[in-house]
Amino acid sequence: MLTMKDRFSIEVKQEIKVLYLKAFKKEVRMEFDYLEHFPFVEVEAFFEGDEFVGFAHVILVKRFLNVLYLAVKEQFRGKGYGSEMLSLLKKKYSDKVIMLDIENGGTLVDKKRKDFYLKNNFCENNLFYAYNDVDYEVLSYNGKVEEKDLRYLWNEVYHVDFVRK
Repeated sequence: MLTMKDRFSIEVKQEIKVLYLKAFKKEVRMEFDYLEHFPFVEVEAFFEGDEFVGFAHVILVKRFLNVLYLAVKEQFRGKGYGSEMLSLLKKKYSDKVIMLDIENGGTLVDKKRKDFYLKNNFCENNLFYAYNDVDYEVLSYNGKVEEKDLRYLWNEVYHVDFVRK
């Protein structure tokens, strides 16, 4: 049975860092050490028994939970763990609108990622933007995200202006 913990050992923290660096392209990553001290960020680690399966970096702001990064270790991919991780996040943050940004570059990987989230009951919001030369689309669960919500998040958390694509 998959469990989620927000407190874990230094060894697990190192596993999270290794997975983070493997799972996300440089263009979409923040510096890991910076991410650790980023305002509002929480880290959820997921375990099957004692074995580390994956993680989620999330930001909690007002009525939103913004999933910055969600990753499953390679040997656990394709076995339903990503969906289970999302289910645990949905349960823990049931009073929040869960939002996330997915790359929208038109590749097969981008399409598969979007299909995964749609299969897990996320919905499109018709919100697109570009950041660091990467195109993104905003998906959400448990409510819609409007441009004003995204602007608030960007101003409050990132201290930059949101620019719609």
